[in-house]
Amino acid sequence: MKKTNRILLMSSLIFLASQLVYQVQAAPKPATIKVNGKTFIDLNRNGKLDIYEDTRLPLETRVRNIVSLMTDEEKA
Repeated sequence: MKKTNRILLMSSLIFLASQLVYQVQAAPKPATIKVNGKTFIDLNRNGKLDIYEDTRLPLETRVRNIVSLMTDEEKA
């Protein structure tokens, strides 16, 4: 690879990485819910602990719940 192509590629990667870092820093802090002394992330910010947010439940239960709530477009 020519030196100019490598420099262009590296510059592009640095720019993309800086944009990602900016987006992560600018993202709002997640809402949380406390239940029986344990903290959960309120992913949909509805103020209640939904099945898919409850990390105490089996993964399969949580996945089935979130998939049942998704539209066909979201699933695709």
